[in-house]
Amino acid sequence: LFAFGAILSASAQTVLFEDNFDAYTAGTGVVAQNSAYWAYWSTGTPSDANVSSSFASSGANSAHINGTATDLVLPIGPFTTGKYDIKFKMYLPAGAGGYFNALHAWSGSSTAYQWAGDIFFDGAGVATWTTGGVQGGAVTVGTDVWFDVQVTADMDNDLGRLYFNGVVANEWQWSLNNANGAAGTNALAAFDFYGTNTANTAGNYYIDDVQVIESTGVSVKPIAAEKISKVSIYPNPIVNDGTIDLNLDKDEDV
Repeated sequence: LFAFGAILSASAQTVLFEDNFDAYTAGTGVVAQNSAYWAYWSTGTPSDANVSSSFASSGANSAHINGTATDLVLPIGPFTTGKYDIKFKMYLPAGAGGYFNALHAWSGSSTAYQWAGDIFFDGAGVATWTTGGVQGGAVTVGTDVWFDVQVTADMDNDLGRLYFNGVVANEWQWSLNNANGAAGTNALAAFDFYGTNTANTAGNYYIDDVQVIESTGVSVKPIAAEKISKVSIYPNPIVNDGTIDLNLDKDEDV
């Protein structure tokens, strides 16, 4: 029973940043209204995304990424350890497509960029990507509908994951340079919403409910072995996932 003398709780999560654009004035730029958290691709070169009330996943507003003059950056960290989830809602009107990327290194005042991944969408709502020097994809997310996007950057395990609507679409070695697969920096520095698409022409899309979440791992609570009356493990046999049930004395607070 000693081997089971601990309780593992779910990983703790801390929301480091969130923005649903509802506190902004529609028709005005995101950076213009919140330069403390959002940035232009290059310092002093306006590439702002307008706040729009045309579509919204929640509330009244979203950010409109429209055409190649739009390049909205969310600086993050930079973090070199830990695990982070970047989550947002995305809306692709039919016909134009879209694009975003994650970066190991970014600075608005220099060209010392290093990309962790490029994700493209065509006019029919089909997603493709380049990560670790490898092109892949053909996942249909659809058009004229809000869908969930999540990128997980796990520096501790050097792992990147891309999710659409909660389903893993791609997994790669996070630190690799996206374009050629060369060794890169194991870091998370920024997220970039740029108004292009699969064909490298003008894209058109909306983002909403943006979050950056830090996962701080599991916590362990010791449990005295004598408090455990029975251990149940099921199903049997275990194929992928299983459950360990510790039948504790009633006075044991877990």
